[in-house]
Amino acid sequence: MSSLKEETLAACQSALAQLGFEKRKGALLQERGGQASGWIGLNLATHGLPRLLKVNPVVGVRFSHLEEILLSLSDDMPKSPAPVISKPLGYLMPEKSFRSWEFLEGGDIERVAESIAGAVREYGEPFIAAIPIGMRSRAVWVTPGS
Repeated sequence: MSSLKEETLAACQSALAQLGFEKRKGALLQERGGQASGWIGLNLATHGLPRLLKVNPVVGVRFSHLEEILLSLSDDMPKSPAPVISKPLGYLMPEKSFRSWEFLEGGDIERVAESIAGAVREYGEPFIAAIPIGMRSRAVWVTPGS
């Protein structure tokens, strides 16, 4: 892994930790109560490495009880936490368009990571919080044939 990529991911993880996101099983998760958690995915555009890395954050909500059901259906399901609903952060912002943050070799990586965290705080967390409370704790039962 390139130095810029490592530094960028570490800076993003640190900045998002200030909002309560913790890296677990390869995902950045924020406990929200019940069986729900906020989820952040950091999509990387690496074609500019080693000098440039672009990050397109995706914000989502994960429900552990739904994940357990999916995992029980097939052995080849990914074991890392996955959101049930997600949206690229740029589409949650007023511009409602694709947005990536650029990390430059020798640039202020921490400042750019803090900018991502600020956008997550302002636009991503309300998206996560908007998921109905009932969905966060309601058990989901699957009946064959239903």
